[in-house]
Amino acid sequence: MTLDPHSLVHEHPFDPTYGYDLDELLRVASPPQPHGFDSFWNDSFKAAMAVKLDYETIETPQDDDRFKLYKVMYTGIGGMRVGAWMAIPTGEITRGRLQGHGYGGRESLECKDLQDGLAIIAPVARGFHISENESLPINNEGQKHVLIGIDHVETYIHRHVVQDMWIAHSILLAELPQLEGQVDYEGGSFGGGMGAICVAWDKRIQSAHLHVPSHGNYPLRLTIPCVGSQNAVTAYYHSHPRVLHTLAFHDAANHARHISVPTSFSCALFDPAVPPPGQFSVHNEVKPELRKLYVITAGHHAYPQEAEENGEAHLKGRQWRMEQLGVTV
Repeated sequence: MTLDPHSLVHEHPFDPTYGYDLDELLRVASPPQPHGFDSFWNDSFKAAMAVKLDYETIETPQDDDRFKLYKVMYTGIGGMRVGAWMAIPTGEITRGRLQGHGYGGRESLECKDLQDGLAIIAPVARGFHISENESLPINNEGQKHVLIGIDHVETYIHRHVVQDMWIAHSILLAELPQLEGQVDYEGGSFGGGMGAICVAWDKRIQSAHLHVPSHGNYPLRLTIPCVGSQNAVTAYYHSHPRVLHTLAFHDAANHARHISVPTSFSCALFDPAVPPPGQFSVHNEVKPELRKLYVITAGHHAYPQEAEENGEAHLKGRQWRMEQLGVTV
């Protein structure tokens, strides 16, 4: 049971519900996708698959003997060296996961939070932490990262991030070929938006959970206030309106129409960083028979029931997805 989002105390100069109730959020539509969208992303996936796997694994000490943790350094799209964290169970391996992260990056991977038997590869977006690069001087700041290459569809950083994710998926399967056809995706916020792109075109992925997904419905997002990386995009758009063309190709809601696997969502009624209508735009574009929604009170805002609501959404979402796939959990 969610709280009344209007009961949450906040210091923002705007209403983080943006005046929407749940019924209205479920009716938010997205703009049509741009011409050439399908071919561009099919070609982007093929380009990632054409990259010869070149990686090294470095075992990293950690406190959970159920897993071995590795730092993986690999060649991403365009030849850039990027990193990922990979956790391999020491016992039976039952399933795999490709895992995205939020716009704070990912400094490490906590194995104690992982379920038994789950092998994970968690790529770190180029520019952040172990994927830092002198050509991307972002200081682990999403507001700088989100503008890189934004003037052109082909060069936008989000395209390259997703291509690196697809290559990371290939590395997991190279290390554990028995997981082919048994890999799911999970990610939230930035990782939710990138996840919608990733899952739409990588048909090796069997299911997904997208938590408060970002980067959905740019034409709407560019008209409403928020905190976080979107502010940088909105400011840049006002002086460079042509970037809307680039953003249309990287709009998570446009990609959601192409998702063909069971996908669970946790979407918030209140969110000052990722406006709820953008989140629900992503959810609403997935075919009804392939989606399952878990409504949470708030995203990017602390409240007493936060851990409980998020945990329940992830657990029930996974249970529903495995049921859809006929997998025993």
